[in-house]
Amino acid sequence: MMSQQNIMFAGSSQFSIRPLEAIMELGFKSVSVLTQPKKKQGRGLKQKANPLMELALDMGLEVFSYASLKEQNVEADIMSLSPNVLLTVSYGQIIPKEVLNLFSHDTLNIHPSLLPLWRGASPIQSAILNGDKTTGVSIMRMTTSLDEGPVFLSKKLHIDNKDNSKTLAEKLSTLAATMLTTSLGKILEGKIQANNQNHNKATISEKIIKQDGKISWQKEAKNIDQHIRAYNPWPVAFTHIDGRYLRIWEAEVSTDKKTYNEPGVVIRCDDKGMVVSTGEGNLLIKTIQLEGKKTISGGDFGKGFSVLNKALN
Repeated sequence: MMSQQNIMFAGSSQFSIRPLEAIMELGFKSVSVLTQPKKKQGRGLKQKANPLMELALDMGLEVFSYASLKEQNVEADIMSLSPNVLLTVSYGQIIPKEVLNLFSHDTLNIHPSLLPLWRGASPIQSAILNGDKTTGVSIMRMTTSLDEGPVFLSKKLHIDNKDNSKTLAEKLSTLAATMLTTSLGKILEGKIQANNQNHNKATISEKIIKQDGKISWQKEAKNIDQHIRAYNPWPVAFTHIDGRYLRIWEAEVSTDKKTYNEPGVVIRCDDKGMVVSTGEGNLLIKTIQLEGKKTISGGDFGKGFSVLNKALN
């Protein structure tokens, strides 16, 4: 079946890598890639390809990238491939109805949540922020409504209490690749049927902005730890000390529950890290970065700067 199908794989982020590698092993007649254009990055603002574009070019695949899928030549370019199947995995743009209609067999999407939970732009971060114990991957049919299409199958994954968004994304990407290997053929052959989502149980994950990383020390330590893990590696949780910007990369809830002060006040520094009082409980900061400086341990930061009894805000 797949040897007769031309598939277009749409993705952009690191999350897309393993699923594309899985697709390459499934024996499609042809594989092409739709991805985001190169972006200016770094101090020199050089044009840089995203991870999926780099991989696709290394594989010798035909690559298409557009600032907008409403550009005049998009439909003609895709039609030239005699397209049968579209599979999107962290592509980063909404696919217009006109483009979805170009594919003769099916249009599928890999979404890193247990739909209808955490539809939208930031499902991995939202699961960690919410303190969810499990998440997963869903394979669904695309519709014109974001993440609302019928679901073919979902697989669960445990969220470790040390997982941040990067480590959890890596696990989910691997799970997605495995699901494609074992089930995509069955989906395309009609052996696995899609079921409509229960829209009444839907939750939404919003697009993240840099300001979302700001820590509120009035929250309890457990919630702040979730906040820090959810926003690692981007936009990175932050606070201020003496008016200076301070990134917090890694922390955990302190076992010391007796020593309290006003929320945000540094109450102890030792080799384990820097302990900060919160709205409920204390937080042990393990990895920290002052603006313009390298990332260091919380303990070294506490020793190098006079922070005891100072307030983070």
